[in-house]
Amino acid sequence: MKIAIDLTQIPAQLTGVGFYMENLVKALNELHDDNEYYLFLKPSALATFQVPSQRFKYIIVPKRPYIFRVLWEQFVLPLYLLFMKIDILHSPHYTTPLFGWWFKRVVTFPDMTFFLFPEMHQRWKVSYFQTMTKLSARFADRIISISHSTTQDIVNKLGVPVEKVATTQLAVSPKYQPGLDKRYVAAVKTKYNLPLEYILFVGTIEPRKNIIGLVRAYFALPQAIKDRFSLVIVGKKGWHYQELFFKVKNSSDRSKIVFPGYVTEDDLPAIYGGASLFVYPSFYEGFGIPVLEALACGVPTITSNLSSMPEVAGNAGLLFDPNNVEELTKAMMLVLNEPARAKKMIDMGLNQAAAFSWKKCAQETLAVYNGVLISRAVKR
Repeated sequence: MKIAIDLTQIPAQLTGVGFYMENLVKALNELHDDNEYYLFLKPSALATFQVPSQRFKYIIVPKRPYIFRVLWEQFVLPLYLLFMKIDILHSPHYTTPLFGWWFKRVVTFPDMTFFLFPEMHQRWKVSYFQTMTKLSARFADRIISISHSTTQDIVNKLGVPVEKVATTQLAVSPKYQPGLDKRYVAAVKTKYNLPLEYILFVGTIEPRKNIIGLVRAYFALPQAIKDRFSLVIVGKKGWHYQELFFKVKNSSDRSKIVFPGYVTEDDLPAIYGGASLFVYPSFYEGFGIPVLEALACGVPTITSNLSSMPEVAGNAGLLFDPNNVEELTKAMMLVLNEPARAKKMIDMGLNQAAAFSWKKCAQETLAVYNGVLISRAVKR
């Protein structure tokens, strides 16, 4: 079976979908199946997705303005697939070519945020992705969702039969583990000028992540706690990040908020490992990888009680209503003031994280590919 994976939408600085595909490709390689994989990607992503296997081949697609990328996906990519005699195309980021009958389509919908929270995105993106997601759902032979919560959102918002959607939950890299070498952690903290003790958030700085709610909850903590624990917000600037920076700049506690910016995956485990508490207050997530990363690193975790986050955190995380700032403040005080509770959360978190694996994700993804190919053979 010849499988193409379109990675051309993955940015050089990896975030959610990028980490998903990086680990999925590596896990597919370790399955040692007989398939051939053709990865379409930008030059900047080649090093990220290279694996030591002759079964994986790379087609470099130069970076172009967005409109040309769309045209490439819809009209040029199908011709590549025809000449290369590709059996299945996996498109991991909402959209798939609508033209071409000579290949089967598998498309991943990482979340339904463009339908559920359109006000948190640029208007042109909402219009484009709502339209293309609906069309992709119609033309796809199978849809992949990354959580049971997102599967339900897909069924509800797009009206597709649940049988058409396969749920393949994500996992975290083995790099994320407890008990990291103290010298490694200290070196990374020094590199990013981080404080000795801190509360941590990791994610793109944008309205959907509810970071302003986190900052408000932090500002409401007793002064003794703020004097001891800073708030470290890790992540690159996304859409409408300016409001957060304005709020912090005009606060008397602004010196307690640290913005290291985007952190590479080589350094991120150490930043988790140095945290006293991880808080993920997002309004909506297709999966919420940072929650699982924190649990895997042995960090007590507080997260939202909405969408996929309870599914990922299980009983290990302390859940709260992201619309209730006071509730988050109380939750942070509860964990920081009760070491016994924090220790129990750490132990439960390690067990919860161990229930997810990239091998399982790859096996379930491969089962989707095989199922699509079988259906193609039957129709012939």
